[in-house]
Amino acid sequence: MSLMVHGEQWSAVFEDVPGATAPLLPEILERGTYVGEGEVELEGGDGVVRMETGFALAYPETPLRYLALCATNSAGPEPTREFVTAFPWCAEGVEADLEIEEVLADRDDPMEGGLEVAAPGGGLMWLVDPFFFQHRHLYAPERTVRLSIAALAYSVSLAARDFVEVTEGPMLDLERSRISEADPDADPAEVTSVRLSLEGARALFPHPEEPLFGSTFRAPVEDLDEFSVGGVRFTRMLIAPLTTDAGAVGMWLYASERVLQGCAPRVGDEIEGFAWLQATLVSSTSGE
Repeated sequence: MSLMVHGEQWSAVFEDVPGATAPLLPEILERGTYVGEGEVELEGGDGVVRMETGFALAYPETPLRYLALCATNSAGPEPTREFVTAFPWCAEGVEADLEIEEVLADRDDPMEGGLEVAAPGGGLMWLVDPFFFQHRHLYAPERTVRLSIAALAYSVSLAARDFVEVTEGPMLDLERSRISEADPDADPAEVTSVRLSLEGARALFPHPEEPLFGSTFRAPVEDLDEFSVGGVRFTRMLIAPLTTDAGAVGMWLYASERVLQGCAPRVGDEIEGFAWLQATLVSSTSGE
């Protein structure tokens, strides 16, 4: 199975994916801006792997754009250019310097892939680079790269829970110790649970089987704006769901009106959901 799962990504924008993308794809190819190029090994129709030129077209000129990946094909008597795939690209993100832990090439399509990265101070993220074919040669474990991070929301809602109840583990042990120190006559065994407030909580958990599928998030909304792409209304929210000893890693979260389903977050609201995390390379800052 492809790590990119493009059907799911288009459904984050359109309810009728086939009906909406059928006229959209020719429009991207005809009117798109040339935004990237790189060499990539691709297998032709004759079964021979050759070094081909991959390139990307983006349309329209909005914060969220539709990206088409294409490549040359030298298998025939004359080289041709062929469409490979397309997906929504969150073109504007929040920059951060992150260290590469692992480079994750797509199993089915050599043009696509992503990164497992570590944030300063600890904490891991799994990010898809829409221009992986162009940047692959710059990626290696232990290399630090500056990435522009954004996310396409599959689901968003106001965070419903304001606390969690812990019934075992070190948090409960600490509370029992606190009770014993405060009152030597108290019976610690009577403390069977601890309530922890989730107000202001931030969390980011990758998909348990395929981390590049997306991540579950929770964070307060720090800023937001709205825009339209071809008649589809988007709300873009600034969140920082990953916190480390060195601070928080921010991103712009893009949510279509279809995904929001009437939910209208405001600055200061705490939201949660599931999103596909993207990272566009800004620069490689070490390990050249």
